[in-house]
Amino acid sequence: MLSLACLAMLLWAASLANAATMKTVMDTVNLSPTGNVFANADYQRSQKFAVGSEDVRITSVTVNIIDSRGLAVPLIKLCDAAGANCESFTTSNPASPGHNVVNGSYVARAGTTVTTVFSCLCSGSDGYGIYSVRADVPDVTGPAPGYVFLAKAEGELMPSVSSLSPASGAISGGQPVTISGAYLSDVTDVKFGSASVASFTVLDANTITTEAPAQGAGTVDVTVTSPSGASATRASSRYTYIAPPASADGASTVPYGASNAPSR
Repeated sequence: MLSLACLAMLLWAASLANAATMKTVMDTVNLSPTGNVFANADYQRSQKFAVGSEDVRITSVTVNIIDSRGLAVPLIKLCDAAGANCESFTTSNPASPGHNVVNGSYVARAGTTVTTVFSCLCSGSDGYGIYSVRADVPDVTGPAPGYVFLAKAEGELMPSVSSLSPASGAISGGQPVTISGAYLSDVTDVKFGSASVASFTVLDANTITTEAPAQGAGTVDVTVTSPSGASATRASSRYTYIAPPASADGASTVPYGASNAPSR
């Protein structure tokens, strides 16, 4: 019989195995600003950062508000490099200057650039706004007291698929397939196209084994999903279903041991 101490250790180990791996993708929150910038309070400022080599679902942005005129409430959006396809984050404690945390969900794919868009609901009508780290904001004529936002973005590393072995099989399904990738420990679903597999085995953080479900001929994307989100579709995660060769014209398939000779 397991002791309470052993049971607690097993539960602790299981929780660690299923915990998402966190990553900081941008951190300027504790930098010393070089000065404030005069800007219109409604004008959006932004800061860009590169995601790196891994997919990340950004879940929180910590904003350090350095405020010299009244109260500044940050409004944060995460967007793509062009400033489009944005997701808004919600401010948890905007009542006073300092370190405010905004929460949300933004999927940042490997090799892309994310734009952090800051806007401001500033008290009063003084017209002072914000800037993000940079002292040389375009269209700004000179420095003046105002608001400075510094930020730190954090998120959960998402699962990824780097290869399939083999990468093809019969349309009837049943082909054993080894899925290699990263951050696979807490995967909850494996799909070939839109079809979920009947079962799969997580061997370690980098390997899953399963069997391909039956599907029609063609190529599909294999994706894995964890609480952090679904893996991206890439050339390395495609599986091809192959139909059996068609019989020759005029020929017919005869079961072994049978005859197609006419009866007398």
